[in-house]
Amino acid sequence: MADYLEQHGRGTRFSEAVPTALWEAAFEQIHVEDLFAFGRSARPRHHPYADSLRFVLKTAEAGGHAAAWEAAEGLHKSGRLTEALALYQRAAGSTAFAAARRKAAVLLQKLGRTDEAVDEYKKAAAQGHLSSVHAVVDLMLSQGQSAAAAVWIKQLAEPTCSTPPSPC
Repeated sequence: MADYLEQHGRGTRFSEAVPTALWEAAFEQIHVEDLFAFGRSARPRHHPYADSLRFVLKTAEAGGHAAAWEAAEGLHKSGRLTEALALYQRAAGSTAFAAARRKAAVLLQKLGRTDEAVDEYKKAAAQGHLSSVHAVVDLMLSQGQSAAAAVWIKQLAEPTCSTPPSPC
């Protein structure tokens, strides 16, 4: 009987909103490592994205690269480009998030900060994000920087001499 009641209760309560007091207590009391998972669980349960975003942002502020990426995506979709840019750049601090650098570069370009966008695309390319190579060259060419683009491509193609054995 207990199993039946738990299963029935779980099915009927799933679509009901969790009380605001619980979200507030969780936000204040849950350890930062658990905030990301807790915030992500808010979305499928029909809670406003703002609740989820708040938890994810707090995790990102504590240094979580994955949380920074997710928060940046949410802010970007909601049109909060400057805030999203900062979080993409924070997420890009991890080599696993080279795509975050590209997203940051795209936002910089949208914001009219072309020189910074070129730098960010270059960093993404250095982290192995290949489409950033194409993007930075296109951007440099559109800015009339064909000589600088050629120099950068040549540098990119040269082997690095920092790791033995190297033919340098």
